[in-house]
Amino acid sequence: MTNVEKEIAQLRAFAQEIMECWPMGDLDGGTLQEAAEKHGLLKPEIRHEPCIKEGCVCVDYADEQEFKNGVICYRKTALLLGATS
Repeated sequence: MTNVEKEIAQLRAFAQEIMECWPMGDLDGGTLQEAAEKHGLLKPEIRHEPCIKEGCVCVDYADEQEFKNGVICYRKTALLLGATS
């Protein structure tokens, strides 16, 4: 399987999982995040300080003590960003 075929399969699996809730289901942010991580669109990183990267929201929800303990920051992968590998 080529890299492009693998990416298509990942995106298709993500779309199929998300669409399982349609037309009568409910899709919340947590469900969407879990599916995106499962299918390779998001990658969790443990951060001990704000990463200050574009699109990062961990600084908006975590305080100084939480950062000391480690905060899970979900980063967009190349698959989601459309980057070539």
